[in-house]
Amino acid sequence: MLRNILITCLVLASGCTPLRAQNSDATPAPPTGSSPNDSSTSVAQDGAGSSEWELLRFDGVEVDGLDEAIFASVRRRVSLLRLKRGTGIQPARWQYLLRRLPVELRTSLEPFGYYDPQIRLEPARDDQAVSLGLHVEVGKPTRVRQHRVRVQGPAQKDAAIAARIKAFAPRPGEVLRHAVYEESKRELRRALHDLGYFDAEEVEAKVEVTRALAAADIDLHIRSGPRYRFGTVQWHGSPFRADLLPPLVPFDADDRYRLDRILSLQKRLVDLDYFSRVSVQPRDPEAAETGGDDPAIGIDVELEPAKRHVYRTGASYGTDTGFAVKLGYDRRWLNAAGHKFSSDLLLGENRSAAKLAYRIPAFERYRGWWSATVSAREEPFADLRSDVLEVAVQREANWRGNQLTAGLHLHRERFDGQGDTLIFPQLTISRTVANDPLYPTRGFSWTLMTRGSASALGADVEFAQWQADAALIRGISDVDRILLRGTAGSIETPSGSIERIPPSFRFYAGGDRSVRGYGYQELGPRFEGDIRTGAERLLVGSVEWEHMFTPTWGGALFVDAGNAFGSTFDPAVGVGLGVRWRSPVGPVRVDLARGLDDPERSFRLHLQLGPQL
Repeated sequence: MLRNILITCLVLASGCTPLRAQNSDATPAPPTGSSPNDSSTSVAQDGAGSSEWELLRFDGVEVDGLDEAIFASVRRRVSLLRLKRGTGIQPARWQYLLRRLPVELRTSLEPFGYYDPQIRLEPARDDQAVSLGLHVEVGKPTRVRQHRVRVQGPAQKDAAIAARIKAFAPRPGEVLRHAVYEESKRELRRALHDLGYFDAEEVEAKVEVTRALAAADIDLHIRSGPRYRFGTVQWHGSPFRADLLPPLVPFDADDRYRLDRILSLQKRLVDLDYFSRVSVQPRDPEAAETGGDDPAIGIDVELEPAKRHVYRTGASYGTDTGFAVKLGYDRRWLNAAGHKFSSDLLLGENRSAAKLAYRIPAFERYRGWWSATVSAREEPFADLRSDVLEVAVQREANWRGNQLTAGLHLHRERFDGQGDTLIFPQLTISRTVANDPLYPTRGFSWTLMTRGSASALGADVEFAQWQADAALIRGISDVDRILLRGTAGSIETPSGSIERIPPSFRFYAGGDRSVRGYGYQELGPRFEGDIRTGAERLLVGSVEWEHMFTPTWGGALFVDAGNAFGSTFDPAVGVGLGVRWRSPVGPVRVDLARGLDDPERSFRLHLQLGPQL
């Protein structure tokens, strides 16, 4: 450092001009006689001279002719537009960035289909500050003229690949946008890979642009190679006997490879709750198994067992159910056959319950479980209080995407000073489809339950009952949803009276998940005008509009209507508004509603937690 200072002093003393070190990011000016601007670029000179040693203050750029989306992209690619207002800049650097701007701007506009823009620069100098006016006419967008997308090989007969080729964008007549084109290529390659064409390769990928005609020709040629078959499945890390998990595999050896089958197997294994980690991966295609027309690829299933013992504690609150404490214990598996055990205890203001369950895997046919449960509960039903003891044996199964539960129940219930024993079969079928499990913008769910009891089975009471529940959610914009909900049910007895039917089988209306604006189980027939007895039939519906003001907070308006009834249906109507919070642990809904049957009726607060499907 001292040596450099001494040399500089000697040079100044001799009257010479010291050499200035070149800035590492500076670029030499073009050779004399060359022009940095072509015929589509004009530059208005500011005419001000400056010393190359001084720093000028950059006062920004005023741009016109570019919409917001294009400008946001252009700004990231044009050096001068990335400068922050107030930055100090050397005059030589300023001139260099001005010369570079037209080239960088044209390059950054091409991905949007603009290949022949007109650019005018108006640099300005005010004392020690510089600024720029940038005027752009993007011109006529380049559109696709010819569109040739070909897949050669076995995949050319594949309907899924043909559909992907048909959807390839941009189509003839559409603006050539690079991002759209590249995404279409990725989607086509992904479709080939997902269907087992692991050797697919691009033979030609070319886009020719004729600037004079603002036209582009797309030519994409892919050779698919053979479609791989499923090979052997190898299991690693399973603590169970060898024949337990293979029935869950949704494909056979030599079936055509499909990624959705791999994902289905992974989901099935995760849903068992046996494992803390599940990985289902195809092996390297280079290690493909041979012996058929097409190569076969083996599948590796890596499993890591979860903790066998799970202790659960929790608390809950609902305006219908009150405050409650929950305790539970799960034994994820008891033995190499995969048997499970669970116990639950609920202690609440309005309801207490206990349950023991033993489950045995039944994966061979109609994937599911055998289960045996013993449960006891005490809870109010309107103005009646009920004590229930129930033993059930059930078969749970998955059938064509529907969840089925069929079982035989032994039910003992004491209420109103009397007790009845019911033995009845019960069948429940349900289905839920949603694009998001917690906050769906498109989805539906439905459940149908039927059960009945006969004296021939040793029951004290004969009855036949059914109930149907359905919900539909549709997003009508990025921030708006419409929610429709309905419930219907009926119970029939030989006498036509439900006097002998236990309260837990009767129908009630009113509350958080029924007709808001009314109390829990408030609606329905009354004995002597005061005592709520429950009803033989139920019909309830709801329409709700939800709007999100922020990503996590929103509001809702709703109308609920319906009732529990005997022979005459007299619907009660409740209206209200609510607050919606998409909390980290799930949806929270707080509603304020009022029943319209009585002008003197006050508003009621309703609190609900959890998904709406």
